[in-house]
Amino acid sequence: MLLDNHLVVVAVISVLPFVELRGAIPYGLCVGANPVGVFMVAAIMNILLVPILVVSLESAYRWVLGTRLANLCEFYVNRTRRAANPYVDRYGFLGLLIFVAIPLPGTGAYTGSLAAFLMGLDRRRSTLAISLGVLLAGTMVFIITYLGIGFLSYFLHLTPCKAFNTQLSPG
Repeated sequence: MLLDNHLVVVAVISVLPFVELRGAIPYGLCVGANPVGVFMVAAIMNILLVPILVVSLESAYRWVLGTRLANLCEFYVNRTRRAANPYVDRYGFLGLLIFVAIPLPGTGAYTGSLAAFLMGLDRRRSTLAISLGVLLAGTMVFIITYLGIGFLSYFLHLTPCKAFNTQLSPG
């Protein structure tokens, strides 16, 4: 099969707000998709979002403020401002990169792009910082997930995922 269905799901999960590649990589590894393919698809799809987000956020922000979602939007904007400010104010480009690279929900491409917009950062430099942060986060999530699944499978003889459902149990 030319295209693995699991990689299509990885691609879709990678572009979902709040989840992004932090959820796509564990999913892909757990369903047994090719690990290199999982990383590549998740990273590429998440990075493809960045220039779109960086360019379109100003218009989207103005539009949302005129809708019933304004209060929710303001809550998210204020939360993003508080979370990203210490990193970006102090370290600029590197701070934005580090903020996005933290492999926790709410620090990915969407939030990084919003932080760059709110702080009036240069679009090109922001796109580069966010993209590099996505790659670092993806690498950390991949390593942590892969080693975690391997540990559970080998040492505890648990098979939490299809990818590691092999004959490792004693017998």
